[in-house]
Amino acid sequence: MNEQRVEIEIHGKKFEFMIPYNEYIPTKKAEKRIHELISQIDFKKDQVDHALVYAAIKLAVQNDSVLSKNTEQTKESENEIDEISDKIQIFLNQ
Repeated sequence: MNEQRVEIEIHGKKFEFMIPYNEYIPTKKAEKRIHELISQIDFKKDQVDHALVYAAIKLAVQNDSVLSKNTEQTKESENEIDEISDKIQIFLNQ
């Protein structure tokens, strides 16, 4: 099995789960980001679950934003490639 157990502690509450080995570093980076987001939230200790859901929502929003930006950049690149291809075709046909 190519998985490993990861434990994340947030405000005294421990969460354990299995992740693929190749996702360890991204998971640890995400853990740091979650801690940053939760530190920005004013919540009571018994509301850790609510804070985690809020942090997950913020991460999902950021992820959607990045995906949208990448999609736009891909479309722009495809348009530029089409334009260059057209120019090359015109040049070759002369």
